[in-house]
Amino acid sequence: MIDFGLVDFWGISDSDKQLDRLLDSRLKSAWEDYKNKKIPIKFKPFTSKRTKNIMLEDYSLNNSDEGMYELRIYFKSSPNKYIQKLVDDILQDVKRNTKVQFVEANDYHDAYYVIYNLLDRNVSSLKAKFEEKIGKATKISVVAYEKRWTRGDRYRIRFLRYNYLSLNRCAYCGKKVSINPNLHISKVPTLEVDHIIPVDKLMYDKKTADGISYRELAKQLGITRADSPFNLVASCPECNKKKGTNVAGYIKKGYIFGKHPRLWSLIIGIRIIVPIILFALFVMCVN
Repeated sequence: MIDFGLVDFWGISDSDKQLDRLLDSRLKSAWEDYKNKKIPIKFKPFTSKRTKNIMLEDYSLNNSDEGMYELRIYFKSSPNKYIQKLVDDILQDVKRNTKVQFVEANDYHDAYYVIYNLLDRNVSSLKAKFEEKIGKATKISVVAYEKRWTRGDRYRIRFLRYNYLSLNRCAYCGKKVSINPNLHISKVPTLEVDHIIPVDKLMYDKKTADGISYRELAKQLGITRADSPFNLVASCPECNKKKGTNVAGYIKKGYIFGKHPRLWSLIIGIRIIVPIILFALFVMCVN
């Protein structure tokens, strides 16, 4: 289990223990379905228990998200009170069954409303209402995203559940990172949780330089959702910032070292030992 006192830095509170218990119950239910051959998952020989847990939990979460969408209404300029009232009128019935959030504009995106957990059958009609009633008053852009390819607000907790004991190095550069920001270790940066394939590449279903869909690439790597633990790695702040949404060279490295985080310790050990051996051989030859 996670020591929640260590991870307040990421906005995970004690109340998230309820989510932890929920994930445990989903995992237990998924194992039962697997034993009763109710789910089409086949494990490869020597698959670790950790990997099996992630695959089963991902499967159960994907089933719960099946047919669910997230709708975003982007505004070219911040909505005034009149626009907000129009939005509230449209969302009056929706708010009973889903969560609605307003996000202020910043340097990276316009102001927008986001509506979570919409059923597929409700998306088109709601989108049409916004375009008809709000679009006449101000410039808007209404976009629907499949929920599994969006960023959740609790992806870090799921990542920490399965990687807590091996979070000591950045997956991209091998630099040591600290899971506990309260330790204030000299020159050791605080760990950040990064998506190997950036969320925006999956949300908008963009294509790689080779013309392959990022969603298709994700499936080839066993990634079934944006927040899957298979798509998350420990990163130092410098690599996380440098990477951004520029994935060249990062996906392969993140996938390999994210799946086998202790490889960096082996590589760094080899980097230290090889020069020592070469120096010893040189000294022997000279003598």
